[in-house]
Amino acid sequence: MNATKIRKIQAIGIFLFIGLVLEGIALFTNGWIFINLLFVTYSYGIVPYYSYNPFWYNFSSWLMYISFGMYIVVAFAFLHAVIRIRQHGCSQKIRHSFNAISSVATIIGTFEGVAFIEFAINTSNYGGLHLTTLGYSAYLALISAIFTFLASGLSQHVRIYDCC
Repeated sequence: MNATKIRKIQAIGIFLFIGLVLEGIALFTNGWIFINLLFVTYSYGIVPYYSYNPFWYNFSSWLMYISFGMYIVVAFAFLHAVIRIRQHGCSQKIRHSFNAISSVATIIGTFEGVAFIEFAINTSNYGGLHLTTLGYSAYLALISAIFTFLASGLSQHVRIYDCC
């Protein structure tokens, strides 16, 4: 196995790791919405879950929870692929792992993107008469989605061109 194939597989792992870290930070921080009341700014996150929030807020929260859980599936598929490649080299049999990585990473990135769009569209309506702005956690989720889509695309590339 040549060095470029190894670097591509390492890049998939790095992209997935960065995406996981960014999503974890976005999910567990209180930076999704900022509400400005005169001289005080309040920040709100999606953890803990409150059922009295608007539908779009809860829907986006569930998308982020599910995508964070799906990272476990991607991590196991990636570890399986790396172990198999170290034992037997890159072969036809390992294509299924890269296909699973790509498919699940696409779902994760889509969920994160939809959650960002929902918050971006509806944030101005959340605070009523008060000034509300989209916070840094939403942007971290968007950046996480970008890294996850990069991992998905590179995984498909490795599956098609490098595992033969």
